Amino acid sequence: LGREATTHSSEDSIPQKINISRAKNIEDKRTTSDQIKNISQKKPEIEKKILSENNNQEFYSEIKNFEDLVKVASEKRDIELKHDLVHNVSLINFSVGQIDISLNDRLNKNFIRNLSEKLYKWTGKRWIITIAKKLGDKTISEKMEIEKRSLIENFKKTNSYENFIKLFPDAKLIDIIKKD
Repeated sequence: LGREATTHSSEDSIPQKINISRAKNIEDKRTTSDQIKNISQKKPEIEKKILSENNNQEFYSEIKNFEDLVKVASEKRDIELKHDLVHNVSLINFSVGQIDISLNDRLNKNFIRNLSEKLYKWTGKRWIITIAKKLGDKTISEKMEIEKRSLIENFKKTNSYENFIKLFPDAKLIDIIKKD
């Protein structure tokens, strides 16, 4: 390792010593940087793997709004993702390829990564997911609860409700189910 080589210059007769081990270390450093470069280039291989897994699967390129995303999560039986989308995500903005959301404290810590992976797997495209500090729209579950309360209050103003309460004075209306 610590070998030295002696060379003679034609211009002068003074021998010059070259430290071979230092030259070898320079080459080793070059090899190391090439290895780092090769590792960073493996990302497309991961994407190719995901795409090859999806060859037998139909892409849902029709995720055009937040409701479509919840529907696809439900169809794919990704219950955890669907639960978080419905109960813990407030939508700020949705466009194809980009979602702006605000989160609450109950959200799973791996939610963004899971959502990003699922969107890529389902659509074959990368999506940009932005978390904003400003409050977004109400969550889907909050909207459903508001709609339910509104239906109950409106029904309490009808004659059908008054007749029902006369027959069953201790009854309490807790839910309304719409039938087509």
